[in-house]
Amino acid sequence: MIFLILAIATSVANAFLLKTGELYQQERLVVMGFNYLSAALLSAGVWAVQGTGPPGGVTLGLGVTGGFFYATSLFLWMGAIAKVGLATSTAAARISVIWPTLLSLVAFAEVPSPFQLAGIVLTFVVLGMLGASSLMADRAASGQSGLVWLVPMFVLMGGVGITQKLFTEWGRPVEKAALLCLIFTTAMLLCWAGLLRGRHPLRIGDVSRGFVFGLVNACSSGLMLLGLERVAGAIAFPLVNIGILLLTALSGVVIWRERPGRLGISAMALAVIAIVLMAA
Repeated sequence: MIFLILAIATSVANAFLLKTGELYQQERLVVMGFNYLSAALLSAGVWAVQGTGPPGGVTLGLGVTGGFFYATSLFLWMGAIAKVGLATSTAAARISVIWPTLLSLVAFAEVPSPFQLAGIVLTFVVLGMLGASSLMADRAASGQSGLVWLVPMFVLMGGVGITQKLFTEWGRPVEKAALLCLIFTTAMLLCWAGLLRGRHPLRIGDVSRGFVFGLVNACSSGLMLLGLERVAGAIAFPLVNIGILLLTALSGVVIWRERPGRLGISAMALAVIAIVLMAA
C-alpha cells in the first residue's frame, strides 16, 4: 500500500508543476521533451543496473504503444489545465480509470457487478457535467472550448491505465524498468520530433521544470507498477485515482483560487463515487 500512497504523492507533485508552468506560459513541448528525456535516462539506468537483458515482445509492444498514450495525454492535460483549471482537468483525467476497468471486464472475462455497471454509467454522466461546466465558463469568452482538451484527454489517458493493466497481466515483473524506459523513450522521440519541426525557445525554466517533472514522472510510474504487484488492480486503480483527484481538486480551489462552480464541484463529487462503484 505504501507504494500506492507514494504514487499518489508524486502524481500530485507533478500536477503542481504543470499548473505552475501554465501560469508562466510554459512551452509545453519543451517541458515534455526534457521530461521524457530525464525519465528515459533514469529508467534506462535502473534497467542497466538490474541487468534483465533485452525486453520480451510483450514489453516491447506495450512500451511503444504506452509511449504514444503518455505523450499525447500529457500534452492534452497541459492544455486542459490552462483552459479549465487544475481541478476540472484532473477530474476528467482520473475518471479515465473506466478504460482499464472495462478492459478487465471484457478481455479478462470478469463479470461486472451492479455497482460496477452503475459506476461506468455514472462516469459518462460526470464527463458530461464537466463538459457542461467548461462550456458555462466559456460562454462569456471567445476561443477554443475546454471540451477540445477534456474529451480526447479522457480517452487517451485511459490508454496509460490500459498499458499498465496489460503489463501486469501479460508482462514479466522483472522487466518493469525496461517497460518504463521504452515508454519514456518513445514519448521523448515523439516530443522531440515536434520540437525540431517548429520554433520553440529553450528557456531555462521550461528545461529545468521538464527535467524535474521527468524524474518525478518515472518514480510515479514505477511506484504504480510496484503497487499493482502487491494490491489488486480493482483496488489500486480506484485508490490512486481518488487520491489524486481529491488532492489536486482541493489544491486547485485552495491554493490557486480556481472556481469550478456548483456543477463542476458536483461532478467531482460524483467522480469519486463513480470510481468507488467501479471498484466494488
